[in-house]
Amino acid sequence: MTGGSVAICGVSGSPRLGSTTSRAVDAVITALKPTLVALGIQCATSMVDCAVLGQAVLDPSDPAMTWAIETISVSDCVVIGSPTYRGSYTGILKCLLDELPRSALENAMVLPLAVYQADHHRDVVLGSLHTTLGELGAALVLPALAIRQDDVDDATAAYVAQLSRRLTTSPSGSLALRLSKERHNND
Repeated sequence: MTGGSVAICGVSGSPRLGSTTSRAVDAVITALKPTLVALGIQCATSMVDCAVLGQAVLDPSDPAMTWAIETISVSDCVVIGSPTYRGSYTGILKCLLDELPRSALENAMVLPLAVYQADHHRDVVLGSLHTTLGELGAALVLPALAIRQDDVDDATAAYVAQLSRRLTTSPSGSLALRLSKERHNND
């Protein structure tokens, strides 16, 4: 399988600069690139970090927020990560997602990622995030990654290895092929 190009966007919903969540999201988007390139699919990556956006998430006319909305909306693959705050994904991520157009994730492959500390928070973020992603038109939401904060590096590497195998070994309706063609067929 060869040809095509994809835009991969990472979104860190952590309000802290240099967070564990940001590191995990960046590791996933960085690791996806060589797998897709090996399949003949060219990649461009970008990162939207809520900690960098700060108060701009409250103003959709702010140039940084305009860039973030456009970047997410045109991406073929979006890795959205959040730490668990009070049993949910973060408020700053919610503000960003609320400003996206209703069809922003239409035809995008979406990979939700949650970083948690307490075991009882393991799946709660992913459930509420999955619902929001559906509201944004996400057609293909891949199995989520829920990782303990102190296991981020090992768990992220294992997830990327599993996802890479899935991208390269799926049948002719391959995820990688779908990723490289689906959104572009609708342009």
